[in-house]
Amino acid sequence: MINCPLSDEYGNELAEIVCTSTDASCVAIAKSENADILADKLEDFGVMVIPKPLGRQYFYRSMKFVSAARKRMLGIRSENLKLHKKLEEIRTINRAKCSLMQYLGFTEQQAHKYLEKQAMDKRCTKIEVAQKVIEMYEV
Repeated sequence: MINCPLSDEYGNELAEIVCTSTDASCVAIAKSENADILADKLEDFGVMVIPKPLGRQYFYRSMKFVSAARKRMLGIRSENLKLHKKLEEIRTINRAKCSLMQYLGFTEQQAHKYLEKQAMDKRCTKIEVAQKVIEMYEV
C-alpha cells in the first residue's frame, strides 16, 4: 500500500517496481484530484488507485477486493505453471517417439506403445522412460 505522494517521488515509480518485480498486489492512495491521472498511468500494471479522503468501510471493501483479485491471479498462475509442465512433458515424450522412429524404425504408434509398455514394466512414469530414451539415443 502506497500513500501518495512520497517524500522523494509521487509513488507511481514504486508501484510499477512492486508490480513488475514481485507477485505482490499494490494499492495506491492519492488525493482525489490526482487519483484519475495516477490510475491511468498504473492500470496496466494492475495497481488499484483509491482516492483520498476515504472512509473505513470503503477502505475495507477495497482491500477485500484486492485480496480476492490476488487470490484469483495466483490461482491462474498456478494453473498456468501446471499447463507449462504438462506441455513440456508432451514435448519430451514426442521427442522420445521421434528418436525411436529415427533410430529403431518404429512407427509413431509402435513408439507410443513401447513407451507405455516400458513405463508399465518398469513401474515408472512415461516421462521417465522418455527421458531415458532421449539420453540413450540423442547423446
